[in-house]
Order: sequence, then structure tokens, then C-alpha cells
Amino acid sequence: MTIIRIIKEEAYKGLFVGRKTYNIPFKDKKRRKNIEANYVRVKGIYEPIVSEEIWNKARIFLLHLLEQLTLQVKRN
Repeated sequence: MTIIRIIKEEAYKGLFVGRKTYNIPFKDKKRRKNIEANYVRVKGIYEPIVSEEIWNKARIFLLHLLEQLTLQVKRN
């Protein structure tokens, strides 16, 4: 699962992703997941472990593989 985690997390390509969750209402102290469009992404905070080009290629490959597996499961 380590490689899949690297492909999913943008921090490995040197990108900080924040504001993934938020509190609503304040007194509840419950965290809610934010929509991806509201995430804050900042380059340069982390040193990249994987180049962005390789990360993007691996991400496309993973998504393609998951799509194939989903289609196979639906057929059976």
C-alpha cells in the first residue's frame, strides 16, 4: 500500500495541501471534509521525493488500473 499512498498524496511531489477539513458549527467541534476545490495548495514547502512528471504519470496509471478493475468487477 505504500506506493499507492505515494501516488495519492501530493506532498510527495513537493506540494502542501491544506484546508482539507473544517469545523461547522464552531461549538460542535466536529470536523467535516472540505470539497477539493477549496483545498489550499502551496509549492515549495516540502522537498519533493518524486518529480511532478513521474508522479503525474503514476497517478494516471493508477487511475487507469482502478478503472479496469472496476469494469472487471461489474462484468462478473
